[in-house]
Amino acid sequence: MIGLSWYRGQLVASDALALSLSDRGALLGEGAFETLAVRAGQVQDLDAHLSRLVACAGLQGIVLEMDAPDVAAACAAVIDANRLEQSRAGLRLTVTGGAGT
Repeated sequence: MIGLSWYRGQLVASDALALSLSDRGALLGEGAFETLAVRAGQVQDLDAHLSRLVACAGLQGIVLEMDAPDVAAACAAVIDANRLEQSRAGLRLTVTGGAGT
């Protein structure tokens, strides 16, 4: 398991993350995810993954809060913080509908 994750603009210890039960992703399964391959410290096919993530989220009325350069920077920060530069790894991007009624 990765020790540090990117959450709302910062690196956070993965075991400190929790979804509220009012989060529509936890409550109703409203959300989308993509699993990306990381090879030699580089995310593979990031643009294609982001296109699918945006499209799937959009079908559910979810708008991503980050643009492609910000997502790329977040991925790079997670790869660096977890020392995955020389590893073959998987990186998961997850978005949910957030808290709501």
